[in-house]
Amino acid sequence: METLINSLYAIREDVEKNKLKEILFSLLNKVSYKTFEKQIKSLKVTSKPYIRHVLSKNNNFEVVLIKWNNECLPHNHSNSYGAIKILKGKIEHKTYQFADEQYDTIQLKNKEIIIKEDLIFETPELIHSLKPISNNSFSLHIYFKPISQMKVFNLKNNSSFISNQGEGAYLNSNILKIKLSDTINEKFTLYIKNINKRHNPYFCDIDIVHKTASFLLDIMIEDYITTSNKEIKNILIAINNANFNNLVTPIYITNGITEPKGTLISPDYNRGYDYGNNKNDRMKQYFYSEWWNWSMSVLLNYDNIEHPSEHDGNRFHAISPIPKEDVRLGNISSSSGGGSFPVHNDATAYNNFLNKEDFLNNLFRLDTNIEILSQKLNIKKDLIFQQVLCKQYVRADVLTLVGIINNRTHSSLAFPNELEDYLYSLDFTKNDIILLSKMPIAHFAGPADGLVSNYVANVKPPIDIDNNNNIISTFINAADNRMKYVGKLQNEEKIFKSFYKALKTMPQHKILLKSGDLLFIPNLAFEGQNNVMHSRDKIHENDYNIKLDGYNKSFRRYHLREYMSSRNRDNKKCFTPIQTITAIFTPKLCCHFL
Repeated sequence: METLINSLYAIREDVEKNKLKEILFSLLNKVSYKTFEKQIKSLKVTSKPYIRHVLSKNNNFEVVLIKWNNECLPHNHSNSYGAIKILKGKIEHKTYQFADEQYDTIQLKNKEIIIKEDLIFETPELIHSLKPISNNSFSLHIYFKPISQMKVFNLKNNSSFISNQGEGAYLNSNILKIKLSDTINEKFTLYIKNINKRHNPYFCDIDIVHKTASFLLDIMIEDYITTSNKEIKNILIAINNANFNNLVTPIYITNGITEPKGTLISPDYNRGYDYGNNKNDRMKQYFYSEWWNWSMSVLLNYDNIEHPSEHDGNRFHAISPIPKEDVRLGNISSSSGGGSFPVHNDATAYNNFLNKEDFLNNLFRLDTNIEILSQKLNIKKDLIFQQVLCKQYVRADVLTLVGIINNRTHSSLAFPNELEDYLYSLDFTKNDIILLSKMPIAHFAGPADGLVSNYVANVKPPIDIDNNNNIISTFINAADNRMKYVGKLQNEEKIFKSFYKALKTMPQHKILLKSGDLLFIPNLAFEGQNNVMHSRDKIHENDYNIKLDGYNKSFRRYHLREYMSSRNRDNKKCFTPIQTITAIFTPKLCCHFL
């Protein structure tokens, strides 16, 4: 190892490419798997496609040991040259070429199997991917000039992104962040201003929303054709992908549609849930946030859900947290309190059990039964059946938030793969992960769930794993008393309690929603669609008194929430397309409304 590093120091910066290839191959031929056995044994388990262990790095070169778990995405290496040696195992190596003149999409050029002792030379022009086809595959990589960034290509939706140093050639907890152009903002705001005079989004027919969404799509297409704005192209690709491939990532749109200046209203002490008719209940005069929120969700092929017991069944939920110590406001409806909300998925109370027999079969599959459930929860069996089968739970495939006032309080997203890596850092084992994916966990409806609050509503494992035993989705709520182990085994219960505790401290991505920002959160997983978790900080005491628009009034952090169901999950057809955007991407955009 020391000889390898010293030889790399001796390479001149202006070395000719073919000479560099000769030198790197010569150096790699002098090392083997045994050279790095100590480092290989120290590599930690991870859910990522590969583990990247930097052995040496300076301004001129970088030496990296890689253990392969799964296939990486196609990528280049910016301005770096490099060489690879397979130390152990078999790897499928694919190379690609550009498929268009814009250098945005790629197509397969060549595929080969490389084995122990094989060498590959990498140039800045090379686009390639690697996939292990045997267990315990390892490779050694030397880069002449350390990799500062890579362009990574996602073949599933014909998109690409820049992966900065250390992020890797894979979807690294990807949040699609888009800034809406001023032109789109101004045109759609004017459209909403006119439609507000004739229609109310709380009561209007669905075709009005479709026409509104269609207008939004038109002006986004027009903006891209006129300006070639890559951020607008990315949201159009996301719309296409949501309709054709049943795949949605978290989307965070800034510079969105805001409520006009001077139209927000401070909370009334006699406030109720009549958001559609009573401006004091919704705390604003108009419906700009509703039209903006719903139109984007429709374009992504989701339908609105009217929750039967929460927020009095409204299409939208107007949320204004209040401090518990404020006695005057303590009984105001549609408020969720000022405390923090630990990481969770909404609608974990949802179940689709057809009848008592169906529920009992579910318990049997999870190696438990109604007697154990009743004993663990201290609830009579008949009452458990009554609560589980009450049919008052909603399936919220997606949660959307539109920020209106948010002084300092963050919303956060958390990803299943990052949860897995965090668990491994806490010394959970692969077997622990497998056990968690099979555990019978009782899920309880929360305090905000109206008539069904605190019901035992479901029994389901807290995570789902793929064929490689990696966590791909979650069904959790880390708040106190929202989950309980209802199985037979003490060792499983101990693992679950440690898991429950870990959820409260896992890493998250903080987002400060501002006026008009829209956060689109895949909430429940189903076939072809993974999910993310979300949370909210505790609200600081100073955030309860916000002066806005010149009003000397007491405002609260306020946002609009909407629950959505996937049309793909319900096997509904996409809406009828009336034009194709072949200049942007294929296949046809199947979400342009009549």
